[in-house]
Amino acid sequence: MVEKNYKIILSPFKILFSHFRAANKELYAVGGCVRDILIGQTPKDFDFTTNATPSQIKEILRENGMKVIAIGENFGTIATLIAGKSYEITTYRVKESYKKDSRHPVVVFGTDLSKDLERRDLTINAMAMSEDGEIVDPFGGRQDLLARRLRVPRSSLEKSIEIFNDDPLRILRLARFLGRLGFEVDADAAAAAKVCAPQILHVSRERWKCELEGLLCSKNSAKGLQWLIQCGILSFMIPEFWALKSAKLHMKSIFFDTCDSQNASPLLENLLNSIDKIPNYSSIRWAWLFMLLGAPIAVRPDNAAGLCSLSQRMAGEIAQRLKFSNIERFELCDILHPFPSDTQDPSPSAARRLAIKLGAALPTWLELQRAKLRTLTSEAQSGERQRLEAWEKFLVPYIDKPEKAVVTLPHGLGQALQAQLRIQGKSLGLVLSALHDAVIDGALHEYDSLERYINYVRENALIGS
Repeated sequence: MVEKNYKIILSPFKILFSHFRAANKELYAVGGCVRDILIGQTPKDFDFTTNATPSQIKEILRENGMKVIAIGENFGTIATLIAGKSYEITTYRVKESYKKDSRHPVVVFGTDLSKDLERRDLTINAMAMSEDGEIVDPFGGRQDLLARRLRVPRSSLEKSIEIFNDDPLRILRLARFLGRLGFEVDADAAAAAKVCAPQILHVSRERWKCELEGLLCSKNSAKGLQWLIQCGILSFMIPEFWALKSAKLHMKSIFFDTCDSQNASPLLENLLNSIDKIPNYSSIRWAWLFMLLGAPIAVRPDNAAGLCSLSQRMAGEIAQRLKFSNIERFELCDILHPFPSDTQDPSPSAARRLAIKLGAALPTWLELQRAKLRTLTSEAQSGERQRLEAWEKFLVPYIDKPEKAVVTLPHGLGQALQAQLRIQGKSLGLVLSALHDAVIDGALHEYDSLERYINYVRENALIGS
């Protein structure tokens, strides 16, 4: 940890401290910002805690001409603006728990800073800092930072169970800090997590998704995910992963068209061992986690289309359960889209069809294919890289401008087909679809005249198709 003049770090909030001091009320920076300062990182945000009640916080701010934002007054939180940025001030709490499927805590306010810190999830988050830079650390958070240890305040099995039962999401938060910091989990906390694992079902799916996403995007995400598996938490949240623990498959191709079960290790182990090596953003890491979900139940392991379509469908269902937005869910399924199964070799038409299907997800889809290369043996990588590069050659025009892949038929084509060839209803839709394919295959061009399109329909006997 890096020793600094902590008073200087809090100097931007000098006016806030002075207002609370003048009102004879305590005010401390608290939680994650203190932890980050102690490990030499710049806090992304600062939170504050006080013995003033929510109504008193509002009064102090108003009397001093500061903005009052009642973002969570019922839960003790009032925000204000300093230099145009919002900061939260929360009344001391002695108890904080969540009802089943609720995103809002039931809180009991207090007047003692130590009691407020005691009810927090981990000792490294149970520290406060005064205006003068003094660290308040009643539960050994600094020592745990040095020891690279994650444990709850007043650590014991009973206390850890109490902390997790009050808010089971704290188990996921612990896993996220495990992923972010790479620390080890205290034995009591690990045992308590196993006892409390079923309680995770009482937490809202939106909160699940938020914490899991934070874990997936951390430096040591595999470590955090492995811990969730060991505790049994992940099996309650995403039971589909249970089959991956015992399924064994050796992937020889990023196209999923060559694989066997000889000398193979469990799929889940392979996925987790490599997840920290791929680009660190949420959409591709979710896709990585889900891309082989269909393998244990695919009819044949080398049936690429079947494996990918199963994984796509299962990923979509999981994403819906986890309350992904529709945009996020559709993007995830697009990223999991397989290579075209009807052609072994790339071509301009096959690449364009793929680009149309993927749309804006094309760059991330390609990133996922490149990441798959890293999981193959060095012998397999060379040939697979050449196959991927062959596809990329034809996909290049659409990577930055995916809209270029979309086919635009001549204006008025539908009316012309109806007027000149008497094509209507369902037949008209089929003919337009055939013309769309003809443009992709190069038989027609988007700049061709209406007459050229009409003649193409006549010459290829598309009427009545």
